[in-house]
Amino acid sequence: MGFLVWLRSKARDSRVQPIEEAFKDPSTPQPTIFADGEGCGVVFDPADPDLVTQSLLWTEVERVTAFRHALLTGDLLGLRFQAKDGRLLDLHAEMSGWDELCATLPERLPGCPPMSALLGLVNQPSFSGELVVYRR
Repeated sequence: MGFLVWLRSKARDSRVQPIEEAFKDPSTPQPTIFADGEGCGVVFDPADPDLVTQSLLWTEVERVTAFRHALLTGDLLGLRFQAKDGRLLDLHAEMSGWDELCATLPERLPGCPPMSALLGLVNQPSFSGELVVYRR
């Protein structure tokens, strides 16, 4: 028996639910991006908007970079927000609220270009690394 076959059989017999299955379950709270007049961040459970796990005020954002991480089953597109004090906030395209965030960035961060063109560049197979899309 090959290693991968053995590993698959062990995972199938495991009592631990794989993380992908937990997020496919509609009863599991899904992390959701919020972007309002004050800032952006992540709410772990949209049913409980007071449970904000991470956020940054627009006035704190010093730099925004677009990234693409190659995963086993595809690529993950995202934006990394860096605050003046060094705090980081990573948001990605698989999160609910992504489209709204991308649409509001040029309005909230003056000088930030529209995300549609920039994310198209980042999504090219030849792209690797990060692309700075905004700097205060």
